[in-house]
Amino acid sequence: MIHHDVQLTAFIKSFMLHLLGEGHGSCFGRLMSREYIEPTSILDIIVEEEFRLFFNRLNAIVRQRLGEDVGEEKVLLCSMSILGQCLFFRNSWPVISRLLHKENYTAEEINEIADHVVCFSMDALAGLSRHQA
Repeated sequence: MIHHDVQLTAFIKSFMLHLLGEGHGSCFGRLMSREYIEPTSILDIIVEEEFRLFFNRLNAIVRQRLGEDVGEEKVLLCSMSILGQCLFFRNSWPVISRLLHKENYTAEEINEIADHVVCFSMDALAGLSRHQA
């Protein structure tokens, strides 16, 4: 089980750094935020060339955590829920920044947010695994 925790942690931390961090790697987060709001023809290319592999990797991690007996629809919903938690901190930034009187996330805050999403997600996946048994 620890193996899956490590995989999910690495996946979420990497994703959160791309979404919330500063610098070259965060261009992905800004591009995706814009494409979510106002999709262009480039979204199809991004989905097929980048996001599908990324999403499949997350599905595989979730599948390992939930077990082989869980249906594909549940795996997809769990993966989307994990991504939704991550994307909230990016897409809701205009509100969050005003609520917290912040100009950006610090590296420490990004790490704390990622840890929270991991813990929250692991607890949810464990709960779903117990209900499936």
